[in-house]
Amino acid sequence: QQWHLVFQQDWHSEFASRPHPTARLSVPLRLSAGEHQFYLNYYIHANGKLQPRIYSDSGLFAAETRQHLLNGVLAGMMLMLFCIVLLYQRIAGDISYLAYLGVCVGQLLMLPQIEGYYFQFIWPNAAAFNQWIPVPLSMLLVASHCAFAMTFFQLKQRYYRLWQLHWLIQALMLLNLLLPGEARFIGMSLLAICYGALALTTAIIA
Repeated sequence: QQWHLVFQQDWHSEFASRPHPTARLSVPLRLSAGEHQFYLNYYIHANGKLQPRIYSDSGLFAAETRQHLLNGVLAGMMLMLFCIVLLYQRIAGDISYLAYLGVCVGQLLMLPQIEGYYFQFIWPNAAAFNQWIPVPLSMLLVASHCAFAMTFFQLKQRYYRLWQLHWLIQALMLLNLLLPGEARFIGMSLLAICYGALALTTAIIA
């Protein structure tokens, strides 16, 4: 039985090295009739899991079209929410609305990164930067949500211990930037999980 390498790429590889110019990584296969075996060896941030699929040419086009449509709808909803919150902030003048604007901006900036649009259209030759940028974007989103919770629920005046924990999360995120490479991403993932539990607790108590 003869084996051959279909595709190989690492974190230094630029977007142009992809065999198929799509935001989500895809590899063209030309299969003859009969049984085929494929071995897929990969590693992504925080040892995450991929869900590989095999598509026909028309099936890939349909799947990408659906995904672009869904992403457009999500981005449109986030932008609409941003405009609504901005209007409320101008009317009410509440600082918590400014913090929530940060949450909206963080979500708007994170979506293209998750879907691979930045790497495809904005920095296709900066593979290392594309690996680095998810952590600062995640920090912006979490820090904005922290600021919103702290101001909206008036945690300093009403729940001082929760206020301290929110500041602790933000301090740990800054320290996390000092970690090298992959450890930085794993640390940010753990902090995001911890903040999710803290945000849920705050919402229930406050």
